[in-house]
Amino acid sequence: MPTILCLFVLFAVASFAGEKELVLAERMREEYRREEKPIDLPEVQAYVQQLGGSMGEVRFELVYLKAEDPIVLPTKWVLVPVRALLVAKDEAEFARVLGHAVGHIVLRHGHQTLRGGSTMFWPNVHPDPLRKVPTSIAFRKWQERFEEEAEKYGADVASRAVLPGKLEEMKAAVRAALR
Repeated sequence: MPTILCLFVLFAVASFAGEKELVLAERMREEYRREEKPIDLPEVQAYVQQLGGSMGEVRFELVYLKAEDPIVLPTKWVLVPVRALLVAKDEAEFARVLGHAVGHIVLRHGHQTLRGGSTMFWPNVHPDPLRKVPTSIAFRKWQERFEEEAEKYGADVASRAVLPGKLEEMKAAVRAALR
């Protein structure tokens, strides 16, 4: 009986954490949507979802962001800046960018960061030039490890992805919409 109760409690805690992640992800997504609007090009959105979705059960949304790198949100959401699509040299490179984001999700890097966030306040604090938030050297090394892992995962999964061969057509549609 104590084992069953223990399993029930663990399941309940995991479920509650999952619900909190869902709420957090939706809030973060809405915050980005207030600041930067999704691109209203259904065929381009479908292309990004098709390419990224061939690498894992992840939802992608192409958005107007100043950044070039996709933003990975909890619960399998990736906001893909339009620049990531426009600067890709070819479809394989764009697939690697999306695969890298999928890697962060599959490897649960965001989950680990949320759980281990206390490392941000270790003594050797220096400013992070990208986020303007103080981070520790230990946290930066952790981030570097996550980036290396996601890069390897992304390259592997992108090498097996289905490439529809429509990148240039999608770039043209986006450029036309930006005019």
